[in-house]
Amino acid sequence: MTSPGTTPPARLTAALADRYRIEREVGAGGMATVYLAEDLRHHRKVAIKVVHPELAAVIGPERFLQEIELTASLQHPHILPLFDSGNADGVLYYVMPYVEGETLRARLAREHQLPVSDAVRIAREVADALDYAHKRNVVHRDIKPENILLQNGRPLVADFGIALAVQHAGGARMTQTGMSLGTPQYMAPEQAMGDRSVDARADIYALGVVTYEMLAGAPPFVAASAQAVVAKVMTEDPLPLIPQRRSVPPEVEDAVLTALEKLPADRFATAADFAAALTAPAPRRSRAPVARARPPVLLLLVVALAALAAGWLLHGAGRAPVAPRAARRAVIPLSPEFVSRESYVATSADGSTLVVTDAERIRLRRLDRLDLAQVPGSADGAAPFLSDDGRRIGFTRSGHAVVQGIDGSDQVTLSGSAAEGAFLDDDRIVVADSAGLALVHIRTGARSVIAAAPAGRRFLQPAELPGGRAVLVSLLATEIGDARAAVVDLASHRIDTLALGPALAPRYSAGLLYFARPSGALMAVPFDAAGARVVGTPEALGDFAVLARFGHVNYAVGAGMIAYGARSSNRIVAIGSGDRKTVLTPGWGNYHNPRVSPDGTRILVDREEADIVGRDVWILDLRTSTFTRATSVGDAHDAVWAPDGRHVTYLSFSTPGGPIVTAPADGGSGTEKIATNGAVNPGTWMPDGSAYLAGVIGPRSSDSDILALHRDGRGIDTLIATQYDEHSPAMSRDGRWLAYISDETGTKQVYVRPLRGGGRTLVSDAAGEEPVWGPDGRLFYIEHRGEKSRVRAVRLGVGESPVVIGRSTEVEDLVYQPVGNHANWDILPDGRKVFVEPGAGSELVLVFDWAP
Repeated sequence: MTSPGTTPPARLTAALADRYRIEREVGAGGMATVYLAEDLRHHRKVAIKVVHPELAAVIGPERFLQEIELTASLQHPHILPLFDSGNADGVLYYVMPYVEGETLRARLAREHQLPVSDAVRIAREVADALDYAHKRNVVHRDIKPENILLQNGRPLVADFGIALAVQHAGGARMTQTGMSLGTPQYMAPEQAMGDRSVDARADIYALGVVTYEMLAGAPPFVAASAQAVVAKVMTEDPLPLIPQRRSVPPEVEDAVLTALEKLPADRFATAADFAAALTAPAPRRSRAPVARARPPVLLLLVVALAALAAGWLLHGAGRAPVAPRAARRAVIPLSPEFVSRESYVATSADGSTLVVTDAERIRLRRLDRLDLAQVPGSADGAAPFLSDDGRRIGFTRSGHAVVQGIDGSDQVTLSGSAAEGAFLDDDRIVVADSAGLALVHIRTGARSVIAAAPAGRRFLQPAELPGGRAVLVSLLATEIGDARAAVVDLASHRIDTLALGPALAPRYSAGLLYFARPSGALMAVPFDAAGARVVGTPEALGDFAVLARFGHVNYAVGAGMIAYGARSSNRIVAIGSGDRKTVLTPGWGNYHNPRVSPDGTRILVDREEADIVGRDVWILDLRTSTFTRATSVGDAHDAVWAPDGRHVTYLSFSTPGGPIVTAPADGGSGTEKIATNGAVNPGTWMPDGSAYLAGVIGPRSSDSDILALHRDGRGIDTLIATQYDEHSPAMSRDGRWLAYISDETGTKQVYVRPLRGGGRTLVSDAAGEEPVWGPDGRLFYIEHRGEKSRVRAVRLGVGESPVVIGRSTEVEDLVYQPVGNHANWDILPDGRKVFVEPGAGSELVLVFDWAP
């Protein structure tokens, strides 16, 4: 950063010579350098702000100038107007009046605290400016004393809308470069968390911080680093003002503390409400004294634009079991393509580094970074795992394991070792795959089997115990309700099942062993890591509801934190010709797997209810827009209609005799069950109801084959079995053709073949998924195109083998929730397509700050 008085860029001076005579630099900030100039046309002093070159390179001049024009129309006595903007030979700039007074920051530096009357007046006038802009859908996003100019004591809010223009212009590229917007001390919690839907209430929070500082002499949260500041913003409550300064009226204290509430919904709805509350005759509500800090014991994970810090009380071996509770919870928005049930979340043991799979990318958050960025070198990677210190990452790609530095350095590909894994030390990883549990040397690629999985079970999700002498694993059975957690000794190869009952994804951290029940309930129990033994009684961790799919659980624990993926709210919509959309569900909820009844009047959906762990099947009546419950299992999902339209068939991995269960659609008694020796992907019925077709993962395999599972256990026919992954079967309505997905080309594509015998035909002309047969005999499928998708239709010719005679695009720019191993959409008799439409995106949930 240059110092005031240095020479401005020569190309800027030359490019603006006909309009402005630049005199000198007068300051610099996070986004721009400010120059004093003479407006030659209007004979007045102006301030020219020049966007920093690295920022200008990221956002691009055209988009920035287009966005900044939206703020030029703001005309208010307490808003500094925007005179001009442009691109001078690659240099982005904007022009404002030059104010002879000082900034609020300069006055605070000189006076430390302002008179109460001055502080309240300034806050009310700034709030009036904010309210004016908010009514025009403009949010400032960077309110702070530096951006409040004082002219004859009256405030002028500067840079109004500039931060938003940068945000819109830069988009995801801002995140990828690690650049950030906002100032930590004045950021609302949702802004610090990187929430994409920051609204006017973030400005109200920031003005609350400024008002607090004018009265107390310092912002409510201060620390030595930006990371530590944001940690306090997320985890601490501001100290009340009156104990610090008795002259502050109660109504002022109450108004400021209301503006500083963590949740936007708990703040004032408008800036005008904040201004009115500052002079209300009585406090809005009483407040108990609040301690400024909670004593930290261990450093926690720091996330979002900085970090989250809090405390943890250790549970030593042999102590009485104590169930920790979540004191704080943070949510990080992810892309609409993020699917929590097939996502991976991993963290380093010290909680300093977290990775998550999102839209087929591995994304990273670190203690020393302010961004969510893609891990270099991890394109097309899956199933990530981290070293204890977070410096190295492993993942699978194209059938092989890859190990590298978290920065992409020293990448090593280990052929034939594609599986979920864990680091043991600098030289070795342990992987769980169809062969069992294996030790792989990173430098040589040498592989040795540690243990074969017991009969009828397979290993899943290994995790290291401290010291590298043993690993924790899931032992997955055919029925997920029989899953167990185990410890495998790496020297003796002994497998010891832990006495925990049904358990998945065991993880150790700070004296506790975590695991998930098949229902999704998260548990913890005191654990002696050195002796590899449980030393207490498992306790449920409050309202945690992690998600388990085929035995894989998408959560991670670090030093005092838990992270897991969660779906955002969604709704069911129908899309017709011209992409005309009709909302079918009464409001937002948590829906999955819509399936249209044979008569087209009802839709089956999975539904997760608030505060209840697990899923059940519901029926949406399109004639009345009302729901009725079809199951009350707590683990019923991915249902399809039986051909008679009076029964539903769902998957339930915790139901004995399942996992394929058929029951009356009206909730009546009587069920039929089909058991399999493997994990079942969702399937469909033969049109005559003779067999349920599904992709099944065998107990010794990680790939799915398509089987015909006859009713009442009367046999199993293998329809498609290769070394590749086949799933998502869809039968044509005449029972002649079988459509399915295979990755035999290295990517998922749609194939069609006769039900029995005959060759296959590739029908997708690019990557394709989720086939569905339409009422007109055409086959439809989804083609993913980045963050959007489209629906493709294929018309097939009649013959011994199917022949593609035409393709068309039915729906463009589709945003919905794909699932990867079955169709998450269907087609109504009138041809409208029924989808699960996500809200703003899915979420990564982090829970931290524990107390006994």
